[in-house]
Amino acid sequence: MSEPVHRSAMASITVRRSLFLFLLAVCTFSQGQADSRRGSYDMDCDAYTFHLAGKGATAKDELTLRLHWRGGLYPPALWESAGWIDITAKRCSSKSGECEDATTAQIKFDKIGKRLVGGFKVQFVNERQEGKFNVRYHHTGPRMICE
Repeated sequence: MSEPVHRSAMASITVRRSLFLFLLAVCTFSQGQADSRRGSYDMDCDAYTFHLAGKGATAKDELTLRLHWRGGLYPPALWESAGWIDITAKRCSSKSGECEDATTAQIKFDKIGKRLVGGFKVQFVNERQEGKFNVRYHHTGPRMICE
């Protein structure tokens, strides 16, 4: 009689382990998806501006990151090795149109090519957002001339 009890206990452990692994995989996948944002970037004579669309719980918000750079119009390759760079940021609601400035913000570049890929950390008064981004260049209007 101890053998059926042993099999029952082993089956219960196997079911619990499988359930735990399944939930871990779902949470990890969800977390990774929520932290990844796509968007575009543009530049002017003083800075690069990144527009990151919201996703998941922040779908109605857009993060605008601004990297002040007076070193030319094209992203230098040295940004990839620079680590975290201090920037300014704001979050705007597409629903109300209201914007909130971040108290601190940083950006990091992992890959610079046709698309810019990296990470961001933004601290607001009551919330912190961080994750990965993947943006492409998009400019509307005439070509700018910087003096």
